[in-house]
Amino acid sequence: MYNFAPSISAAIGSFVPQKYIWQACISLHCAPRFLFACLLNQHLVQRLQLVAPYVKLLIRTSLLLQFLENFALLILTVVSSQANFDIHSVAFGSFVCTSFFYMIIVCFLITYCGYQPKNRYERIGSEWKVFLMKFNFVAGLLMLYFYYRHNTYCEQYVYSFFGLCEYSLVLSNIAFHGTAYYDFYYSEISVSRSVLTSYPRPGHGREDTKVGQYQDDRKPLLEGSNAV
Repeated sequence: MYNFAPSISAAIGSFVPQKYIWQACISLHCAPRFLFACLLNQHLVQRLQLVAPYVKLLIRTSLLLQFLENFALLILTVVSSQANFDIHSVAFGSFVCTSFFYMIIVCFLITYCGYQPKNRYERIGSEWKVFLMKFNFVAGLLMLYFYYRHNTYCEQYVYSFFGLCEYSLVLSNIAFHGTAYYDFYYSEISVSRSVLTSYPRPGHGREDTKVGQYQDDRKPLLEGSNAV
């Protein structure tokens, strides 16, 4: 059956050295992703105006989903589809579901729960989050459709369209998490044994955003006593 684009799993597969390069990159970046998951969790706590119990529950759920997404990504990277198709399939499905529900929750929080951006970069990040969540949803639906068509009818090029949708899904996921660049544009992140903090960089952006005037911007983003 003719195809013009492989899926990500087929492209990496058991080929050396790309298999080990991919696994090393994903493994190394997992630790920072857990760190930023906690920072983003506290960022939402500080920016949301509504403090209803369901909002706090959604914030906690979004943090849990980020952790599960990272674990699923690590598993599907280490266990290829050629090595164990069942485990890889479950891990990939878990990754897609947890990442999408995380996007939905975050977009709901910033749209309907009184999210107050403190500067134009946070506002840009919010707009990109909503757009990327919608794009990810469309890519996911198309991916499922083409996967079904491939397994049911085994048509030419259908698996390639599935692969293209998979690329789009993964890239939109990367871009969604990449919007943290806007959330922490004026921040410096400091990691120590006792506290992880994110402070505004002095002298950056005051002329148009006045970061220093907001009391919340001078607070640590993550401390044991403030965590939700």
